[in-house]
Amino acid sequence: LRLKTLTFGYTLPYDLTSKALIQRARIYFSADNLADLYNGVRKYHMDPEITRGFSTVANDGYGGFGRTVPMTRTYSFGIQVTF
Repeated sequence: LRLKTLTFGYTLPYDLTSKALIQRARIYFSADNLADLYNGVRKYHMDPEITRGFSTVANDGYGGFGRTVPMTRTYSFGIQVTF
């Protein structure tokens, strides 16, 4: 089970934005790669989307059969404004 992308957004009411001569304002938060749950050994980081890989070091536990370095989590937030 993987939660790849999660986005929350809120558009401010026009009553508030019109006072500042703004047509539309939206606040958002987005996160990527939040959760990756699998039934396996915690020692090996499994990526179910990768079936084969390449590793320069023999038997290093990475690069084959879905074992890769864990994907990094990314967080972003911002404001979208239309004048």
